[in-house]
Amino acid sequence: MERKKIMVIEDEKPIADILKYGFEKEGFEVTCAYTGGSGLEMAEDYAPDMVLLDWMLPDIAGVDVCRMLTERYNLP
Repeated sequence: MERKKIMVIEDEKPIADILKYGFEKEGFEVTCAYTGGSGLEMAEDYAPDMVLLDWMLPDIAGVDVCRMLTERYNLP
């Protein structure tokens, strides 16, 4: 069975690392992006099943990243 994929978009690396560790421990495949722009680019190739998104990112507001992701992909 294929593991579910989670993408964490969080600009604070220590927080992203903790989330990644916890999700991987539960059996998920996890990738992290540290800006909204890189998250949008990575989502196309990574095809996550779920995105955990910080609302306050340095380059694009998290709410805008959320809108762009949900327009392109069927993601929770």
